Amino acid sequence: MEQYYTIAELARVMHTDEPSVRLLISSGILKVERCGSGYLVETDEFSRFGVLSSRRRPTRR
Repeated sequence: MEQYYTIAELARVMHTDEPSVRLLISSGILKVERCGSGYLVETDEFSRFGVLSSRRRPTRR
């Protein structure tokens, strides 16, 4: 399943900063498909980095 994210949302989900996300995308490490002003990301891509998708990520208390 694919989900749509902006760079800022990807950074938040992956617990990193925007320049790091841009580097992962430009180097081909994070496989995404450009879609308008954001990116379509296969949810399986997050498991490669040990990150749950934002929808399944537990909320902090």
